[in-house]
Amino acid sequence: MAVKLGLIGVGRIGKVFAHTLAFNVPQADLVAVADSDPSAAQEAAARFNVPAWYADYRQLLDQKDIQAVVVATPTHTHLEVAVAAAQAGKEIFCEKPLALDLAGNDQLIQAVQSAGVRMQVGLNRH
Repeated sequence: MAVKLGLIGVGRIGKVFAHTLAFNVPQADLVAVADSDPSAAQEAAARFNVPAWYADYRQLLDQKDIQAVVVATPTHTHLEVAVAAAQAGKEIFCEKPLALDLAGNDQLIQAVQSAGVRMQVGLNRH
């Protein structure tokens, strides 16, 4: 059974994730994308055959069938988005860095532990 995924952020690295998840990973079912630019979200959904798109990532997090999310937003937003994903009970794959400082990293680790979800950090160049 495939994991139902949401992708938050469809900029440069987000499109790479979208392509990979949509066409190269049979265990992944990319069911929604979100981006603060509605036209980018809509275009990505059409290009990668994704049934749902949102201009507000919180709407994606409210989608009940999504089990996990990929956070590919701008660096300064990783902490906010990943904490919200943890609080929504979603497993998380987040591009590096998790936060801009140690306190932010600690905050995210606490949110993940409190929610009982898993999180993995990605570094796309490795």
